[in-house]
Amino acid sequence: GQLLPDGLATACSVLGFVFLISGDHHRNKKWMMLIAGALFGWSYLSKEYFVILYLLVPIVFWSYRIPLKLLFPFSIGFLIVIGLEFSINLINYGNPLVRFMTTNPREIWGYIEKNVFQIFTYLPMLVNRMGGEGTAILFGVAAIGLVSFIVKKQKKYMLLVYWVALVYCFYTAMGLLPVILSWDDRVILRLHLYRYWIPIFPPLIITGVYTTQQGILLLFRKIKVNPKQVKKFTNIVLLSMLLFTSIRGVNGIKNSGKLMRNGNDHYLELRDFLRETDDPEQ
Repeated sequence: GQLLPDGLATACSVLGFVFLISGDHHRNKKWMMLIAGALFGWSYLSKEYFVILYLLVPIVFWSYRIPLKLLFPFSIGFLIVIGLEFSINLINYGNPLVRFMTTNPREIWGYIEKNVFQIFTYLPMLVNRMGGEGTAILFGVAAIGLVSFIVKKQKKYMLLVYWVALVYCFYTAMGLLPVILSWDDRVILRLHLYRYWIPIFPPLIITGVYTTQQGILLLFRKIKVNPKQVKKFTNIVLLSMLLFTSIRGVNGIKNSGKLMRNGNDHYLELRDFLRETDDPEQ
């Protein structure tokens, strides 16, 4: 199967945040920020709509008190990657901004969701249908953790809250546009597909794991169990959840085009395209 770019873009964004947050404490701060910017640029090249996560960068600088001067190497890293695409487009197409010329609401075959309630509940519906029980439970625990972060005003964890809120609100707004504008044949994002929601998974998974860990520690602290035994038990619980969720997830997606594309249909499409556009005089 061919892994679709949503996963790659998500991985680049997560690594970008890791380098961005940890870079301020590293001895090579400028290089860390340069790499972070390059990773964010790569995520954009993989999937354009990941640009929405860039709105979280100022929040990271504010939340973690990163000096604004480090924004310069971060921007340089981003511009280097974007500049490579601009250069390639200029050489091949004579227009560095050719990507934006093809960015239009896409046509879609089949049913377009017009039920507003259904649009607001896309995420839990898809997680329940495609993610398996383990993912649904973990995301439910994550919801409790996110509320806890807000109530306790835990500033260092607010990035996770903003991340979830930003992606969910943005996606829901994109889902509502066909309803508001009375579109019958096109959408901006195909939110009925599970893979389009991947950008919201990292903060939910991180929060779910953290909340589970803290809940177990709190429970055993009250009954005064050896801390080393608590740590072992917590690791066993988390590992069991990981294995259970992974097995269920792989079984759920291995034959599904909603996350993986199987077969050689894309190569056949490319061959047909080349045959139709072949110039016999060359």
